Amino acid sequence: MSNRGANNTIEQLLGTRTGGPRSAVSQDVINRVRVSANIVRQNFDELEDFVDGRLDNDALFIVYTPNGGEAASYLYKHIHNYLSSLYSFNEQIRERVNDLAPENSITKQDIISGQSFYSERLAFLRGLRHDVQHGEYNSLKLDCRHTAGNFRIYCVEFNEQAFSSGAVRHPPDYLRHTNQRDRRYPLPYIAEFHKQYFNGFVDDSVDWLTGNP
Repeated sequence: MSNRGANNTIEQLLGTRTGGPRSAVSQDVINRVRVSANIVRQNFDELEDFVDGRLDNDALFIVYTPNGGEAASYLYKHIHNYLSSLYSFNEQIRERVNDLAPENSITKQDIISGQSFYSERLAFLRGLRHDVQHGEYNSLKLDCRHTAGNFRIYCVEFNEQAFSSGAVRHPPDYLRHTNQRDRRYPLPYIAEFHKQYFNGFVDDSVDWLTGNP
């Protein structure tokens, strides 16, 4: 049954009020969750530092033209690192919860199902992660906004056609909770997700694992 009204995101994804795990969780498990969350945060900080503009606004980055290809590769590396660490963190939580939940479980489909606001916002990033992992960044397009001498100013746009016809299986599953305006600029989307949803999900995960959802 749907339980989207519950405050704790793990309870929402499980679809029922469990009250936490069926057995006590060791401090080592909690520490590993926090370490994984900090890796996601570190990768976000590195992405934010690399971009010259505000990541949550225009996310512009300046490229010295002779080194343009190298600069783009570094940007893609930072995007990949963030999305991959986010994917790993969510899988870690999903597997731990499934080991400890009294009856229900969270499937990979549940993680993007819209059972919670977190899963709604995560779905698009989950799809991007699959694309950058298997599709050679086909859905990311560099758009040149300004040119000044040997410098060009770029932003990253989402190429929906390339995403939908690329390596991602069932692409509509990852797009259904967002519209074209949401998806147009992936970097501000990442910033909004990280600042408004990720940390809350970490707190909810720890609360559930410690029996206080």
